[in-house]
Amino acid sequence: MPKDSGIGAAIKRREDARFLLEAVVTVMISHY
Repeated sequence: MPKDSGIGAAIKRREDARFLLEAVVTVMISHY
């Protein structure tokens, strides 16, 4: 089981979560 692919998946998951969080924050800011 290669570590690189696990790390890459973790980084991609973190980037996706960050993008989702930024989208939620943007919606909340524009909602108010």
